[in-house]
Amino acid sequence: MSNNIPDAAGRTPPYRTCVGPATREMADENKSLASLANMAAVTFQLRKLSLGRTADPKVSPLHALIVQQVSNACRTRQYRRWIAQRAKQ
Repeated sequence: MSNNIPDAAGRTPPYRTCVGPATREMADENKSLASLANMAAVTFQLRKLSLGRTADPKVSPLHALIVQQVSNACRTRQYRRWIAQRAKQ
């Protein structure tokens, strides 16, 4: 007996999965840094997709991590200024 009963989304087995472009891996010398860099690369790709651009599978995880860290530092600085300004009011 085959299991051709549709699921909640109306799909029947076998389900089609969407696989995106693979990203580059970092060396495993420091696993926590490599994991952080790979997460930054995924975030970098998702940001590009959300802006309607195509993802670049050749993006360097280290470059994506540096961009993310600089961006976070700028946003933190802006937030601290905003909080300080609100405290004065």
